[in-house]
Amino acid sequence: MIIVLTAVISTLFFSVYMATSIVERMRLYRIGLEDTLKELRRVESEKSRFLDIVVHDLKSPIVAIESLVNSILSVHGDEFDPEIKKLLDRIPVRTKDLVRFIKKLLEFSHIRKQKQIEMQRKMLDILPIVNSTVEIYSAMIKEKNLTLNVQSDKNIPPIMGSREHLDSMVGNLVSNAIRYTLENGTVSISVGNENYDVILTVADTGIGIPEESLSKIFTDFYRASNAMKTSETGTGIGMSIIKSIVEDHGGTITVKSREGEGTTFTVRIPAVLDINELVSKKNS
Repeated sequence: MIIVLTAVISTLFFSVYMATSIVERMRLYRIGLEDTLKELRRVESEKSRFLDIVVHDLKSPIVAIESLVNSILSVHGDEFDPEIKKLLDRIPVRTKDLVRFIKKLLEFSHIRKQKQIEMQRKMLDILPIVNSTVEIYSAMIKEKNLTLNVQSDKNIPPIMGSREHLDSMVGNLVSNAIRYTLENGTVSISVGNENYDVILTVADTGIGIPEESLSKIFTDFYRASNAMKTSETGTGIGMSIIKSIVEDHGGTITVKSREGEGTTFTVRIPAVLDINELVSKKNS
């Protein structure tokens, strides 16, 4: 009897000891994780601050160079040798490309910092955002002689979102479709409503995405090989910005593409439902 009691007590003691040991290890593990997360946030904050400083310091001299060269060309352009003038003419073009790249970096930094704080959201409709984006890029569409198709279902429900960020998301999708679609091609934009989601689809008949690149296109600074051949000035961060914004709005984005045949991006963002729809959804 004493032996049995001793065995029970020993087992209980060992169990308590093991449980206490495990709890202590879990506590230390949690503390370690919290310290690691704090350090990651600090490093991310420092990276964003550094990027902001670099971008700001780059933009001013580049804009100054463009302005100076344009001034020289406007006053003395006819006096230069044709070959020299041709080289000088390329400077403002390249500086504009650099300024566009800098603006993308600013946008990239801004979006990443917004992920650390709650966005100010409000109820809004996505169709006016699509229409205003199309208007912004109308000259680019006309220049490439593209056919543009825009269609929408009736009674598209509103979504909760940031107008600034959704402008950026739609703008990046549409500008990419235009950029990578060759002359006389087609860009199609549609807005629909399905299963309590607002669905935005942007499709083109452009260069498409190689199969090996499909899983990488949302990676920061990644560009597919055929995209680099088509346009030297892309930043490789547009798709990363798009994905971040979509996910910040509780949505998803998918892509279907074949090289040489075009690309289709589909964005799904939860709609704001009225009380009747909520009751119907609950009962279904």
